[in-house]
Amino acid sequence: MSETRSQPRREIAWLTYSILAANLVAFVVCGLRSGNLVAMQLPAGVLVEMGANVAPFTQFAGNWETLCTSTFLHGGLVHLLFNLVALVQVGPLVEAIVGRARFSILYVAAGLGASLASMLAANYAGSHVGIAVGASGAICGLIGGSAVLGFRLQGRKSPLALSMLRWLGFTVVLGYAVSLGGGVSIDNNAHLGGAVVGGLCALSFRRSVTYRPLGRAARIAGCVALCLAAFAVKVSRREPAWTYAKLECLSQRGNLGAHLAALGVPAAAADRITARCDVVRR
Repeated sequence: MSETRSQPRREIAWLTYSILAANLVAFVVCGLRSGNLVAMQLPAGVLVEMGANVAPFTQFAGNWETLCTSTFLHGGLVHLLFNLVALVQVGPLVEAIVGRARFSILYVAAGLGASLASMLAANYAGSHVGIAVGASGAICGLIGGSAVLGFRLQGRKSPLALSMLRWLGFTVVLGYAVSLGGGVSIDNNAHLGGAVVGGLCALSFRRSVTYRPLGRAARIAGCVALCLAAFAVKVSRREPAWTYAKLECLSQRGNLGAHLAALGVPAAAADRITARCDVVRR
């Protein structure tokens, strides 16, 4: 049976619900560390410690694992619930259409693409340097991927594709509106980056290709292993030194240069981090 189908199967989307559970577990861990399991806004220190994407450190200090770990973290309870509702709405549909192996690749690739877009925009396009967390970039990848699949399976007037494009458009417009209103910063660069990567993944899927059970299992296991490895690398880093350095980047206190030197960050990389973090202080 082909992994890519025009008609969804009536099965439990266990991969979607596994991702949902992983996000819940990550939030509970963050809540326990902050002392508040129903926090509307988790402390910055907890998010940074758990693997938030702080752009200058991700790129210039080589904290690449946060491109992945940040996609399982959320800033607060409302942020988490909003993303999980979106995941439950779109995830089972996409999982049924493309199959679990392709779904796992699509979700992880879109999440990484979203984090990468956020990082590049912060480091080179003058976007706000802050704490980037959330599954919305990966979810936008599912939306973008399902829109492309709709066009491929149903043609230019595909109800699925048009519906997903409206959803994606609403998400982006809402993000800009909320950000312009002040108070909450929505990372639309991550949303757009995730959608683009998701669409490209969907374009690469070949309907004629059939995965054997072992091949499906290997692809899913590979995606899971990548995510677990990212968290393992994060845990292995020296804490709380990295957390202190990143918080100094986001605040006006302390001596960032001294923290970076103590962590063994090369001088050239430290200069680039300091220069980008100075933008925050202005």
